[in-house]
Amino acid sequence: MVIPQTPPIECEGKNSKVLTAAAWSAFNARNYNLALECSAKVINRWPVQASEQQQAAVTSPNDCAAPKGKPTEQQVSSYFAANWALSDVATCLFIQGQTLEKVRRTPDACRAYRWVFEQYSCAHTWDPEGFFWRTADGARERYRDLHCADR
Repeated sequence: MVIPQTPPIECEGKNSKVLTAAAWSAFNARNYNLALECSAKVINRWPVQASEQQQAAVTSPNDCAAPKGKPTEQQVSSYFAANWALSDVATCLFIQGQTLEKVRRTPDACRAYRWVFEQYSCAHTWDPEGFFWRTADGARERYRDLHCADR
């Protein structure tokens, strides 16, 4: 019996979507160095666009809204067309927080989580189960659970 090999996770790509997916994959595979590397590429390449999209979301009539419930493909595409950098940069910061927790660098994890909810409060992360969740809410919850304010 031949066991199929999983293709290696590559931290390559010209867009944030590919790099964010690679960061999640590396994290899930417990390849924490690669998760940090891939997520850092997104955070370092697109912070200006993420900040601009955050500002646009804050001032929009929908006030940071993402589609509720199980959105249609059209709603998902529309959200990412307007918020691709915001979503991916905030998600990569969240991935960094998760990764830093795993390698017991709690103060650094706290900083990553705080960065999400202070700078990117309007970001939403797409869950492969078919829904959005507010990245800042997840980051704030981890920040509280780690007792970051007490550090």
